[in-house]
Amino acid sequence: MLVLLKRRFRCLTCRRSFTEPDQACGKRRRTTKRLREHIGKQACSRPVSHVAAEMQVGPRLVQTCLEEVAQVELAKHHLSLDETAPLPTPRYLGIDEFARRKGHRYDTILCDLDGRKVLEVSAGRTKDEVSHLLERLSNCDGVQAVSMDMSTTFREAVQLVLPHARIVADHFHVIQHVGKALKKVIGRHAKKAAGKQALEGQRHLFLRNQEDLSTEEEHSRAALALAFPEIAMAWQLKEA
Repeated sequence: MLVLLKRRFRCLTCRRSFTEPDQACGKRRRTTKRLREHIGKQACSRPVSHVAAEMQVGPRLVQTCLEEVAQVELAKHHLSLDETAPLPTPRYLGIDEFARRKGHRYDTILCDLDGRKVLEVSAGRTKDEVSHLLERLSNCDGVQAVSMDMSTTFREAVQLVLPHARIVADHFHVIQHVGKALKKVIGRHAKKAAGKQALEGQRHLFLRNQEDLSTEEEHSRAALALAFPEIAMAWQLKEA
């Protein structure tokens, strides 16, 4: 890390303050352009909070650096920000939602699963908003399959705009729902007197994949399975 000391001055006439100019940081900046580019590129593939902690800066600076890098990449590839511009049509389409602000604002993202790249990010996740987004595909009949979660909104929009595409529930969301069901079964037994003490601190033995358990953990899980056959059955279904 290089620390650059810049003198600050105040004009006696207009009372405005200003600092020495420098080419490393730029006007009204306290970090170098090279550092901001490095932070922005790191944030392209990692969470903003992780980058901020590692670089010892605030998350707002990381977000700003990420936006600067994104603007350069958009200009480099001549990508349009027009929300009505047609989109290339992939053979296998991925659609998902993500929270810009948890519990308040959600957006929709379209991905080319073959090319492993983002096609578009659009505001909102209602049926009309998603349908409008899908209608921008240049060849709707060219989509063979759409991978998504079990959202009714997504399903209805895809059936309306892409009637020939096969709808596939992606693996992550299927396992997520199975895991929630297993937790309910474990929680039901943990509330009882017999299971409260036996299952305390042991739930992870059933929630983790069997191949990820050590030999000792597998023996502990097997012993608990004998004592709680309903949990054992739920675990077997989850593994299957």
